[in-house]
Amino acid sequence: MGFVTVYQGLSTKDLHTSQPTNKCRRNRGLWVCADSKSSGEWRQPFETRNGRNRLREIPVISKPEEHLSRALRVSSRASLDAVTKRGKSFNELLRLSSLKKLDTFRQELANRLEKYLREFPRKSKLHPYEDALVDLTLESIGLNKYGGYNGVLEEILDLKKKINIQGKDLSNGIRNAENKKGLEKAFEDAFTSLENIYRKNWGSVERLKLMAIALHRLQIADVDVPTIIIAGAPNVGKSSLVRVYSSGIPEVCAYPFTTKTIIMGHFTESGRTFQMTDTPGLLNRDEDDRNTIEKLAVAALQHLNSVVLFIVDLTEDCGTSVADQLELRTAIRERFPRADRQWIDVLSKSDLDEFFKHESLYLENATDPIQVSVETGQNLEPLKDRFIKATTEAAENQQATIPKP
Repeated sequence: MGFVTVYQGLSTKDLHTSQPTNKCRRNRGLWVCADSKSSGEWRQPFETRNGRNRLREIPVISKPEEHLSRALRVSSRASLDAVTKRGKSFNELLRLSSLKKLDTFRQELANRLEKYLREFPRKSKLHPYEDALVDLTLESIGLNKYGGYNGVLEEILDLKKKINIQGKDLSNGIRNAENKKGLEKAFEDAFTSLENIYRKNWGSVERLKLMAIALHRLQIADVDVPTIIIAGAPNVGKSSLVRVYSSGIPEVCAYPFTTKTIIMGHFTESGRTFQMTDTPGLLNRDEDDRNTIEKLAVAALQHLNSVVLFIVDLTEDCGTSVADQLELRTAIRERFPRADRQWIDVLSKSDLDEFFKHESLYLENATDPIQVSVETGQNLEPLKDRFIKATTEAAENQQATIPKP
């Protein structure tokens, strides 16, 4: 069966469309897809496979001045081969040499931009969680006013087109020059004009570099690994649970749009790897009033196929009343009413005397909550058994909904 390669990066012909096929596999960093089923395990193309790595593969962007200097240096060394030189007059050799240097300059500028475009993943093919995280990140560094992710790439595409069009047009001046003096002036004018086009659009390359640095540093949950999201109000003990269950030192994830960090841990059970992440503390308020870090938590809850552990601190030691925590729980469940959402209510800090003060209030509103204490270890193993079982069921439900080719 013949396979057709589908680039992971951006098509310069169309920034926004692609038609993924039914059968796909990875080949040297690219998706290779066929139109019909063949042997081997079928995977849903693009949407979930290798999601975490996609933004990490964003290319390193050179400083615009380095890009320009390299193009000038390479073009200055461009020369004619012996066959081309044979039998030519001095002026004709000067003309051909000038055209070659100009075309080399144009190609060095345009081809590097083309390489950048090709290596950036299409935004439409990012996992929805990655997509939301990209938007939050670019908004925080001011790139949303340039059209965000696609807008920055479109600027580079426009610059590449300008360089190619103008470079070819400017070569006409060299072709039409009648003498040595005219050739030298046409050559100098063409180089200066092409260099000025790049310099006038210098900012678009700087914005691309800024975007690449910000996105390359993002720590993103692996969308292919079973995930347990720990949610709740601030200071209810979310990060403590991540540390308890992680097999190693949890990863501290920092983001450019907040000074707060998120804890992400991993553990293995029966040969399967799981990831567990806390979420920024959510406050009981309208969606429009949420800050950027809260929006990240909402994005995780909305887009990651996960089990939710909703943590409530009945002692109110966290600084949020039980009543407000209950309202927050209700709001989140109503906000994400997915029938297949696995949800476990967890009551933290059960070792404290104040724990039982509001227990009856919460039991009236929660479904089969489990009491835990990180300090004493109470019910930590039963809780682990519950969320592993729930995660397995969630994965089976998701697999059942994937259309077979």
